[in-house]
Amino acid sequence: MIKLKQISSSSVCVTRNTPDGNPSVQKEYSLSEIWVNPGAVLYLQQDNALVAENKRERLLEGLNSNHVFTKLFISENGFARQLSVVGEPGMISDMIEDSHDRK
Repeated sequence: MIKLKQISSSSVCVTRNTPDGNPSVQKEYSLSEIWVNPGAVLYLQQDNALVAENKRERLLEGLNSNHVFTKLFISENGFARQLSVVGEPGMISDMIEDSHDRK
């Protein structure tokens, strides 16, 4: 198992009367530690939407605008489940490979 930091969001407020006329969704983010079975990881992909959102405005206290996030696709009962974690895809991939090498 590998330990990662998952970043999750919940919608707090939807504003429809914005200056540009587009609805605005305000989100509240949180971090939690998760343990992932590296054998269940299907593939990784940089989470460009979270990266861009964090550059516009820090998602959480303690994160800087240069943090990178990765979408992790995990096989769960025949379906793919998607999680976003802190770290760039290459670093997450190295953690997965290291866990396989320890076996």
